[in-house]
Formats: sequence, C-alpha cells, structure tokens
Amino acid sequence: MAQSLVAIAPADVRQYWERIKEGLAVVRKRGPVNWIDEDVYANLKAGSAQLFITEDTFVICYPERMHDGMSLHIWIAYSTHGNAVETYEPQLIEIAKGFGAIRLKCESARNWEPKGYIPVSTIYYKDI
Repeated sequence: MAQSLVAIAPADVRQYWERIKEGLAVVRKRGPVNWIDEDVYANLKAGSAQLFITEDTFVICYPERMHDGMSLHIWIAYSTHGNAVETYEPQLIEIAKGFGAIRLKCESARNWEPKGYIPVSTIYYKDI
C-alpha cells in the first residue's frame, strides 16, 4: 500500500522547497509546461495551490469551480517510483471530496482514457 499523502501548510512549504524543485526539473524534462518554479512556489505560499507529499512523491493541486461543480485540478505530480496520480488516486479522490469536488482533473499529454478519464483535448476528467 502507498504511503499517505500529507498536506503541507503554506507556511511550511519553504522547508520542502529544494526537494520539490528537483522534482519540478524532472517534470519539465518530460514535456512542455507553462509554469516556472517561481509560479509554483508563489501559488503554494499564497495558498492558491496545495502541496501533498510522501517521502518520494509530491502532488500539487487546487480546487477549481466548473459549470457543474467543483473539480480538484491536479496541477503537478511527481514520484521517484512511478506514476504519482495512479499510485495515489484513492487518496486524491478523498482529498477532492474534502474540497467538495465531484471529479479529479488533470492536464497531460499522456493517454488517461484507459484509467477511466474522459478526454477533453489534453485535459482528462475522472468523476468521483
């Protein structure tokens, strides 16, 4: 079983930042992104995005209001041992429900249809 994702308060992001930056560099190498490290840090410190971590994984997400309800947008996910979203999906669903979300949302060049997500361009939804 996967470790539990732990929510990191905005005031505590700095103590994890070097580790997060290393993962962000790996994510950038996997494909084009429209953010820089400073965008991520600023959103985390401002509380606009939420950081969840384990020893070898981080997920950065934020609630997003959509026309039919809330979604939990998985903005950036990284793990040293595989796919963070697949590994932690059950926990992400519970986190989403805690925000009152009715779905998970992520943007990715990968094909997520086999995992139950519905493609909308390169944005994938999975109702929860």
